[in-house]
Amino acid sequence: GTVIPIAYDYMVGGNGVTSTRRKALMRVDPGDEIVIEIVDYDRDETVDRDKLDFQIQLNTEEPISLIATETDINSGTFTRKVLTSADTQQVGGPEEEITIKVSEGDQVFLLYTDRQNTFPGHSVPRRSVVYVNEPTDGQIRLLESRVTLPPEGSESGPQISYALPPEGQQVAGVALKAPLTIEVIDPDAAKDSESRVIVAVTTSSGTTVNVECVISSAHATFQGVTSVANEALEQGRFVGQLLMQLGGPDSPPVVPIAGDMPRGLIGRVRLADSLEDEEPTENINLVTRVLHLTGKDIINSSYQDDRRADNKPAQIDSRGRLLSSAQLSLTDREYEKSIEQLHVGERLYVMVTDADQDVTDDRDMIDITISSEKGELETVQLSETTILSGIFTGSFELKAEAEPT
Repeated sequence: GTVIPIAYDYMVGGNGVTSTRRKALMRVDPGDEIVIEIVDYDRDETVDRDKLDFQIQLNTEEPISLIATETDINSGTFTRKVLTSADTQQVGGPEEEITIKVSEGDQVFLLYTDRQNTFPGHSVPRRSVVYVNEPTDGQIRLLESRVTLPPEGSESGPQISYALPPEGQQVAGVALKAPLTIEVIDPDAAKDSESRVIVAVTTSSGTTVNVECVISSAHATFQGVTSVANEALEQGRFVGQLLMQLGGPDSPPVVPIAGDMPRGLIGRVRLADSLEDEEPTENINLVTRVLHLTGKDIINSSYQDDRRADNKPAQIDSRGRLLSSAQLSLTDREYEKSIEQLHVGERLYVMVTDADQDVTDDRDMIDITISSEKGELETVQLSETTILSGIFTGSFELKAEAEPT
């Protein structure tokens, strides 16, 4: 058997019917309710809704005995609601409505004796805990990302990896083809598994995207966590992702979702221009809002932490910038196929792909060095193929010379 705290979201549909959504509970504020859920199929003993006994305990105080009732006939799931208050304590009999008085930093333990089980095979106490919320100082950071391209000719897709920025590094390096990944750690905002926080992502060019970050353990290594099932919820870890494209403030902020875009992003990108604007509902699964930027832009992610230990709300930030690995290739005149041999008199066609060298709203230029075994050494320029493409090309004639010039 198991005993866990849960809560419900109450939603009203378009037809006026109210439905509930179950969610895992970790923290409460005084005035919130705690729903204790016990799953123990051994205790479904009759054709009616059965009952079982359990206890709750506030910190180290004397435990309070209560009765939980089966949710339905033969369900094996038992629930009981307990109210919390900042100033009222009302405890009656095991089946009467109760209210417990709690304060910031308190712990409410849920205690259940599992009499029959397969592991460890004898009567064993089961326990969960609900924390009474207290202000915590939030943290935010952008995860560094790297994209490893498959070998030429392979049908595999690129491999994306994430890592925390090195200690002391102020600006995280992020890859254009990887989703920008934001991590927020703020336990007092993580009350249940459906908790969310908003992060505003802006560039130094002026583009802005708002991202809803959700409870997630993706790309994380946890330490000191007692609840394996809810490690992200216990630590108060939120993650959100969004797509990036080369562009500027005048680029269309909402674009169609293309086949080569990463899917299954964590969290949700808000399509509206600001948090005050109503979210559009049409074509919501066909379009997305992207962060337009250039290679010179600094990305700033901001989180408004309203509850802090010093009782002073603060905006906390984390910064990043594009960091791409250049790809250089010698190609045919159409810049489509790679080549390995050329003859004197032919033209050398060079193509470089490097997103972080796109630094303006015009066609940019980059320098490359060409050398030969005979000592020829030339520095030449490549031109960006189009505005904001990040692809640079150029061609040069191969001449026969006795000595380097």
